[in-house]
Amino acid sequence: MSSIVNHQLSKSMRERERERDREDYRDREDRETKGDLESTEATEKTWRLFREREAEKNKLGVDTGATAAAIACFLTSSVAQLTQSPWCPTHCGDMKVDFPFGVGEGCGRSKQFQLDCEKNDLDNFSIFVVHTRIEVLSISISEGQARVKSPINRLCYSRFPTFINPNVLEANLVETPFWLSSNANKFMVIGSGGLGGLGLITGTMSKIKSGCMAWQVFDEEILVDSLCSGIGCCESIIPYPSKYFQIYFDMNSLPASVFNTCRYAMLVEADDIFKFRTSYLRSPESFEKDAISLLAVLDWTISNDTCNIAQENMTSYACVSSHSKCIDYNNLGYRCSCIQGYQGNPYVPSGCQDIDECLNLNCFGICTNTLGSFKCECPPGTHGNGSISGGCYKNGQKIQFWGKIVIGFSIFIVVLLLSSSLVYSVYQRRKVAAIKRKYFQQYGGHLFLEEMKSKHGVSF
Repeated sequence: MSSIVNHQLSKSMRERERERDREDYRDREDRETKGDLESTEATEKTWRLFREREAEKNKLGVDTGATAAAIACFLTSSVAQLTQSPWCPTHCGDMKVDFPFGVGEGCGRSKQFQLDCEKNDLDNFSIFVVHTRIEVLSISISEGQARVKSPINRLCYSRFPTFINPNVLEANLVETPFWLSSNANKFMVIGSGGLGGLGLITGTMSKIKSGCMAWQVFDEEILVDSLCSGIGCCESIIPYPSKYFQIYFDMNSLPASVFNTCRYAMLVEADDIFKFRTSYLRSPESFEKDAISLLAVLDWTISNDTCNIAQENMTSYACVSSHSKCIDYNNLGYRCSCIQGYQGNPYVPSGCQDIDECLNLNCFGICTNTLGSFKCECPPGTHGNGSISGGCYKNGQKIQFWGKIVIGFSIFIVVLLLSSSLVYSVYQRRKVAAIKRKYFQQYGGHLFLEEMKSKHGVSF
């Protein structure tokens, strides 16, 4: 009888506690909507309240699972778009995931920034762009880029003309913040004969088809490693950034070939060290070994708005850190960056931290770090330029040295001016004398002179 009463009492207490929690959280949510609390402060206070209630309930043996679910639901619906819950994982295996991205539902800025973390049978973790099978290897907050495993469409056959897996490889990034980068990638086709196609849908929903033709190899001796000449290997640019892409083969362009059993169409990073090798045409194993390390690049933006539009609504504006700035990116949207002299994550409060330039700067004097900048000054008793080797001089030494140079240079200038003036004066005198002689002879001066001599004598 006592156990039944205790059970009913405990049940009644749990119900009262949960109802009080729901009322408190609803009240806080209403105040959040009215703007009474900043999102970051609300998050911290809400979790603090939850932990205090949880400690009280643990003393009474009350189950807190329902309350935890309620608080998580609240944070997801109200403020998780601006701040990340402290209970969200920050890693998937060895890969660190920084906000605005998040691992799992409710942990990113929005559902678009959610990443799926999966563990295979070998206990290795992989992380994927949500709603796709694009595996993410790294995400750069400062560059606004993600490096992913290269999307590769393979077309192989065992006995011609029976092809294995003549499929279309496609990826839809519409519900993600990612774009297929047009500047950082290139399209490649490897194989003895085959037209590889790349279908794109841009942000304006324009449909574009691109690709290249790898011509059939008739003489393997003309092939050269690292040279993608169009025979056995071709490459082309990506014409536009896109939210959707297809990689496929034109089945009518595939001739029989003794040189290979597979053809490959893929997106690879333009600056990647990957180079075509002739062995790829004869040995699929050779290609697959190197393909493991192939990368492609996705650009990402925080939203499709421009900076001007985004800044009209500071509630959802993503550049929340002080010392951050907004950057319009190729008419695709905007992203955030720390201003010069700062580094870190501009998407979280106080995420941009001052860079201590003195740690990595060649200063031959005394380096002093300042907020957003630094000073490199000569030690006491010296002066000059501390940023160059030998640029600091003892007081007076530099003045004496430069004084000698100035005096010597001044003397040189004076001598040069005097010499130039003397030469010019002699030149002018000779020029005037020549003009006088010319005109004297031209206008009969010598006849007049002879007449004057006969009348007045030689003294004239």
